[in-house]
Amino acid sequence: MVQKTITKAFTFTGIGIHSGKEVSATVSPAPEDSGILFTRLDLISNNKIIVKPENIRSFYLGSCLAANNEARIITLEHFMAALSAFGITNLTIDMTGEEMPILDGSASGYIDLFDKVGIVSQTKQIAAIVLDREVWVTHNDGHLVYLPADNFEISYFVDYGDPMIGKQQYSYCHSKDAFMREIMNARTFGFFKDVEAMWSRGLALGGSFDNALVVYEDHYSSELRYPDEPVKHKILDLVGDLYLLGRPMNGHIIAIKSSHALNGKFAQCISDAYNLN
Repeated sequence: MVQKTITKAFTFTGIGIHSGKEVSATVSPAPEDSGILFTRLDLISNNKIIVKPENIRSFYLGSCLAANNEARIITLEHFMAALSAFGITNLTIDMTGEEMPILDGSASGYIDLFDKVGIVSQTKQIAAIVLDREVWVTHNDGHLVYLPADNFEISYFVDYGDPMIGKQQYSYCHSKDAFMREIMNARTFGFFKDVEAMWSRGLALGGSFDNALVVYEDHYSSELRYPDEPVKHKILDLVGDLYLLGRPMNGHIIAIKSSHALNGKFAQCISDAYNLN
């Protein structure tokens, strides 16, 4: 696959769903072999974080990158999913805070931003991760399995014991067109019964009906964008979390009730199997 970046820089501003704070990000083109580099402008030193497996950290209800004890970037899964859809491999992102803006809770806003500036192919190639053996990770009732395949595919199954969501499953084969057609608009979701507990932990402080789908006992907070929107959003999250590997991959991923923490562990296991670090 050829390396890609964007044609010109752009800046956008939004609210972090967990911090509730406004954050601005300036996204700029980068040369070949640069990778994806975040810089925290609010920190004086040790403020650069490159996207690579060894920088993946565990964070409750979101993805996290950290290169040291000071600088981290959180809730970047939707942004990374959009990069994966376009195949963008070289980019710099300068942020005024630690949390990527949630926008409308899906990846559609990021897709629109990249569509407006345009993507440019570079000269050098970047090899996709391809394994010739299975990789398994599991924690409680969450499971992820990698199976060798010629494409990047995800088969996802969810069952939260919730009457509204019920049992959902979806099979997805990754490409830009499929991403935009099948999962791009799926929003982050949460259960109303969990809201107070999240607030007490300093989470979801920026959440609203404008950037999240809230699941009540007998209804949703707004009309679904897809009949199976929850499972499609879980696929979107997994696409973004796996792009923290810093490059595309081929393989068939089977996922059952996975979390961001498990997705990150899975990415690191794939990296170890591929000898990426």
